[in-house]
Amino acid sequence: MFSSLNVERGELRRKPMRFKNIKEPFNHLRWNFTKLHENEILLYLRCEDRPISEDALDRHVIAVNASPLERDHSLIIPAINKCLPQVLTPTAIRIAADVMLLVADDSFNILFNSLLGQASVNHLHMHCLYWPYESDLIYRRFETLNDLSNVYIIEPPHWICSAFAFQLTNMSEYDTFLR
Repeated sequence: MFSSLNVERGELRRKPMRFKNIKEPFNHLRWNFTKLHENEILLYLRCEDRPISEDALDRHVIAVNASPLERDHSLIIPAINKCLPQVLTPTAIRIAADVMLLVADDSFNILFNSLLGQASVNHLHMHCLYWPYESDLIYRRFETLNDLSNVYIIEPPHWICSAFAFQLTNMSEYDTFLR
């Protein structure tokens, strides 16, 4: 377990929205990532030989996090233009896998939190950050989720909360992993 004082996160963080359901519809009237300024977008993601999604107009971005947990904490926003609610999609998993494969640092992580898991914006996004602190989570006992290979779950008492993880063990399994 790691703790640190991060005054800026408390001061700069947008006021979290209240949610009652894990699958609330996207609401254009509430704050969402289409309201980001162009200088808050760090880069656009595109894969020329294997398009990320079938819609060529989809804009997948990595953006500045206005209230980072750590230095270099950014946001991955799949299909920002589609205004998807904060529910994990196959496209988001594909982007997370691709970005993880591009970074050769074991301390790099991509995280997803749902609306009832402290997400403050109901617009599909994931967090990417370097977490150089020792965590025993990787040594904990995960169970295979519904006999799905490469998808695992951990629940109390083995961890402080329920969580799931994806694991790609070999590049030759990449296509199977994405299905």
